[in-house]
Amino acid sequence: MVTRLEITQTALRSCIGGNWYWVRLICLILTVLVLIRRGNAQETPEELFQQALDFYAQKLYDEAEDRLQKLKVEVPEFYDKEHGSVWYLLGRVMFDKHAPEQAFQIWRLGWQWLKAARRFDPFLLNDFVHQAVIAEEPKYYKDITLAYYELLEKLNPVQHGTFLWRIYDECEFILPENLKQKFESAMQSQNQNLRPATLLKQFWRKQDLTPATLLNERLLEHLQRIEYARRHFPYSNRRGFDERGKIYVQFGQPTAKASAGTVGLDSSRENPVLYVFHPHEVWSYRFLGRHIFFPFVNFEDGRGFVLVDRIDKAIPLHFTESTRSQKGATSRIDVRIYFYNQLARSNPIFYRWVKELDEVRGDQLLANTTFMGGRTPARIRDVRAIYSTA
Repeated sequence: MVTRLEITQTALRSCIGGNWYWVRLICLILTVLVLIRRGNAQETPEELFQQALDFYAQKLYDEAEDRLQKLKVEVPEFYDKEHGSVWYLLGRVMFDKHAPEQAFQIWRLGWQWLKAARRFDPFLLNDFVHQAVIAEEPKYYKDITLAYYELLEKLNPVQHGTFLWRIYDECEFILPENLKQKFESAMQSQNQNLRPATLLKQFWRKQDLTPATLLNERLLEHLQRIEYARRHFPYSNRRGFDERGKIYVQFGQPTAKASAGTVGLDSSRENPVLYVFHPHEVWSYRFLGRHIFFPFVNFEDGRGFVLVDRIDKAIPLHFTESTRSQKGATSRIDVRIYFYNQLARSNPIFYRWVKELDEVRGDQLLANTTFMGGRTPARIRDVRAIYSTA
């Protein structure tokens, strides 16, 4: 029987005058091309997914979409432990192509398909919640609650530790102490059958003001505040925001903010003094009371804004430690008076503290003398109390 290769060789030989060298070379090239074509036609799901990942990394989104659409048709249940399902990556591609509606449709369809196939993709559910909250589209609000609950139901500490710790970090500062202990204990056990996040689901169900509906309004508010905190108070930790963000997530937008600025010139002195303060903010909430404040200072040491017990910690030590009374020197009372005067421009309540400090300034020499004797005057004690409430 004459093979297809022999027929090809005979035809080529007749075309190029019987030169076997060229016949064999052309046949070799054709064979290689056929093998390449067959290889492409028989690409494994893993190869298709890897190609899509490579194209995605190079921002070749059309090529990545082409591979993923093919994989979605051939193996819709495909899942990679490090990068998620074919549905998840396809949705990411559509987001980067600025087609969010298509991305949400793909994720919702993939979520339902995987659920029917008894598959679980935490990457898809996590990003769906994240992007749907950012989109602020009411049509997604019920799905946000359902997707978040499914995450809490199915995450286990062995396979999904990173997801679990991040979700926990986003809410641990509002959880009761006994719940935190139970969660952390379950995480340390490394038992794949445990579902520590079901504790969080129970917590959020108790916060739901309308338990008969699919939407948990309190959970949605929490997730919206999380995204706001990440955008406006960013910090490189697991939760993605600094301590201002923690207070914002707990209490929402502050009623008022105050700051003395980072640079100020005190021209009221005989020799004007230039002050440089650490970046700082003082937050207050009307519903918490007039005398409850949250002072934040950025010491510029890599910690971001931290919650402190006294806002005057924004004053660098080389000012607060100066107790000289020579002409032109800055006393610790003077710098604080200037500092609180600047704060009072943002919030008049600080004028009361300026008045207290101004009264103490007249007694500064007496105060220093008394301190050496071990007794603190009542007026100075009052001022220290004022510092501690800021």
